[in-house]
Amino acid sequence: MNAPLVPAAAGAPPRAMVCPECGEPAVARPPRTLLRYAVHGMSTPAWSHRDGEPLCPVMGAGGYRPAEPVAAETV
Repeated sequence: MNAPLVPAAAGAPPRAMVCPECGEPAVARPPRTLLRYAVHGMSTPAWSHRDGEPLCPVMGAGGYRPAEPVAAETV
């Protein structure tokens, strides 16, 4: 299964993005969950797993939050 490609810096080739916790492909679309992020003081994530679930949770300053995707070659 190939990870989706996203544009890199100007002139650089597109890069595949993945969830840093599980290594699964990340897609540039908000999760399709019923969680209302604003109620918890968070903005809706811009990335999700292919199945529409948020990226894996990681601990942040205010508690758990979805991870930020990373380039596939960094996992």
